[in-house]
Amino acid sequence: MNAHQVSGSVLSSMGQPLVAQDEGPTAAGIAGAVAFWVAAIGVALLTTSLTNQPGWVWALRVITMVAGVGVAIFLIVREKARAGDGLPPDRDSTAFDLWTIAHTTAGLVMGAWALPGPLVLLYTIGWEVFEFNVPGFGDKEIMLNRVVDVAVACVGWLVVAGLVAIATGQQMPWLLPTQDSLLRGAGLKLF
Repeated sequence: MNAHQVSGSVLSSMGQPLVAQDEGPTAAGIAGAVAFWVAAIGVALLTTSLTNQPGWVWALRVITMVAGVGVAIFLIVREKARAGDGLPPDRDSTAFDLWTIAHTTAGLVMGAWALPGPLVLLYTIGWEVFEFNVPGFGDKEIMLNRVVDVAVACVGWLVVAGLVAIATGQQMPWLLPTQDSLLRGAGLKLF
């Protein structure tokens, strides 16, 4: 690229200021994110009911998961395209950003799978701690953005878990795993 220095600014050959590229996540950071979510999914499967669920609950689970993955992929591709165009990321400096949709969707997924409330808090707060500590994942987020991310995930969980509980006649998973989960009833009987 033909860039040159003019009064302290780096300009492109078109005379436009070049924006410093946002460093994306490293391979180790991506591996850490994958490990976080694989572990989270494993624990989640121990705390949810895999049997005695109506077909629409399974459909809801699949639809929310596909939607969540789709939203995340769209946002990642969008950020890479913006970086390729020399545009700064449009996230992390306000309470709400496009990633708020992804965090809300994560809450919807956790609600569809009837994860217990404490696990939802652990995952959402744990993810924010991960983002803070791993460059390229949200390490530059403002605190209010982190709070909103946790709040929208919890609201998404509350709405979907509540609707599923009401519609199926099951208990709301406020504190404990569902009655016929592996941890509670179907296998280990820990609670």
